[in-house]
Amino acid sequence: MTSNFGLEVWSFAMIWTMDAGLNHFVSCGYLIGCQTRLPIEHFPELAGKPVISIAHDIAPHLPDTWCFNQEENDAVAAILQKWQLSSADFPELRKYCLEQVRANEIVWPSYFSSLDTARNLLSKFFQQSECQLSKDIIGLGVLDKHAKIILDEHAKAAAGNENLYSPECELLQQGKPCAAGGEILGFEIACFDQSCGFSCSWLCNYLQRDAKEKLSIDLGEFGLIRNLKDAEQMADYCNLPETAAEPGLWLPVMLVKYGP
Repeated sequence: MTSNFGLEVWSFAMIWTMDAGLNHFVSCGYLIGCQTRLPIEHFPELAGKPVISIAHDIAPHLPDTWCFNQEENDAVAAILQKWQLSSADFPELRKYCLEQVRANEIVWPSYFSSLDTARNLLSKFFQQSECQLSKDIIGLGVLDKHAKIILDEHAKAAAGNENLYSPECELLQQGKPCAAGGEILGFEIACFDQSCGFSCSWLCNYLQRDAKEKLSIDLGEFGLIRNLKDAEQMADYCNLPETAAEPGLWLPVMLVKYGP
């Protein structure tokens, strides 16, 4: 299969070492993610190695909807424990996130709009923490032509629904490139839906099995695809009706890791 968009393809090694490659991508914000391990019986291809994902169902990340709860409940307490934060941290975390939403530094509920704000939260709540969890600041990048498709479709959908809201579209409309100075980890194949954004990863559908068996695409580190050519091929496969993946637009999302 070939790309639907006729896009220029770079090797992973070239992108890794050249910040100029980031200019072909539009920033979809930043988040703080935790590496996680998925059950090996369901994901033997990962061999028990850590995974980084933008999907809520795969890996925990900040910010998220629970950060804005009026009060701590059992679900929030369980998440705090996962992050190795205490109940005493929750009111301050909620206050901070609300302040950053009002300042347009967090696009509710899912993303930091700037790298500095993500770094500030990490420093403010985890610098003195004994948390052993691996926490990474991850930038999301979408190819500019994919961003245009998403925004065009969002504009059509919003014309018939004035309440339609997408944090991803809020960020893509700004047209900013991803911040320079990061380490490109690879590409996650994600499904964009107008009502819930990047809610689903290809891993949610176990499509990594088809990547190897049908397309001869090997997984790279963190459960990601190493290069753009393979990532586009996999996204095209996910968009085929016969694949029976989640409905929506499947596309490669570049994940970039930044230092604290």
